[in-house]
Amino acid sequence: MEIEIFTDKCIGCGKCVENCPGGVLSITNDGSHSCVSVTNKDFCLGCKRCTRLCPNYAIKVRRSPKGENKRVFISPRALFVSFSFLIGLMAILFFFN
Repeated sequence: MEIEIFTDKCIGCGKCVENCPGGVLSITNDGSHSCVSVTNKDFCLGCKRCTRLCPNYAIKVRRSPKGENKRVFISPRALFVSFSFLIGLMAILFFFN
């Protein structure tokens, strides 16, 4: 995702930071002005919650250009099945060695 912060509009209220499920945003202070900054855009889920909550419309989120790596999500059920299989395999190897 591409995240653009309009620093001239940002008042540093922190609503976007508090409600970002990916923990992508943080508040920075340059001494005279508090503003939001992007800490790790790779964790952006694209929910656009930050844009909806910003009172001054200081954040814009849009899809990245084609060809950029996409995140892969693994369901909790798939993780459970995978770990269960590995634990079972380790138990079999332990008892038959």
